[in-house]
Amino acid sequence: MLGLYVSDHPLSGLDHIIRSESSHQILAATPANGVSDGGQVSFAGLVTRVDRRVAKSGNPYAIVTLEDLTGETEISFFGKTYDTYARDLVDDAVVAIKVRARERGDGGLQFSAVEPARA
Repeated sequence: MLGLYVSDHPLSGLDHIIRSESSHQILAATPANGVSDGGQVSFAGLVTRVDRRVAKSGNPYAIVTLEDLTGETEISFFGKTYDTYARDLVDDAVVAIKVRARERGDGGLQFSAVEPARA
């Protein structure tokens, strides 16, 4: 795998839909751009990886890598959100996802799904 696209990006031609379904581009979702701890934003893009796991408590969850035309981020799906959308979390799906931002110790943000919807 090269890690880049030899032809056009898979989202090329969908940029107007991606913009209309998201409140922020992935790389712009930062504290400097008004995304605060506990704040909600929506992203739209391509699911490039789904890592399904089971917590020590026995509850399943997933870490999903979402890519838009600016970059990628990981989004966690826990509890009822995971139960509701587990079947929809597949590689190469184009989705819109509402997330809650949480500040990490290094000043960056991590995201957890709140109410995903398909694009």
